[in-house]
Amino acid sequence: MVILMIYSCTPIGDLRSKVEECIHRLFPEAIVISGSEGSEGWNIDLCLPTDSDSRIALGDVLQLLRTLPVPRDTYVVHQAKEEHYVFEDGETTA
Repeated sequence: MVILMIYSCTPIGDLRSKVEECIHRLFPEAIVISGSEGSEGWNIDLCLPTDSDSRIALGDVLQLLRTLPVPRDTYVVHQAKEEHYVFEDGETTA
C-alpha cells in the first residue's frame, strides 16, 4: 500500500475532479482517502493498494500531474513525509 497526499495552495476549481479521474485511470485501484477544495487551495489524499515500489508509484503520479494544468505550487507528500514538487521551481503561476 502506498499513501500519497497531493497539495496546492492555489484553488483549481473543477480541475480537482479531473485530477482524480486521471489518477484512477493510472491506478484503477486507487482509493481517495480524503480531499478538499476551497479558496485557500486543494488536496487529494490517496491510498494506492499496489504491490509496486512506492517510489515508482510516486514517480508515476508526479509524471501524470506534470501533464495536467495543475498550479505550479502543487506538491506530493509521500508516505515517508517527504515533499516532492511537481514542478522543480515550486512556484505558483500567479
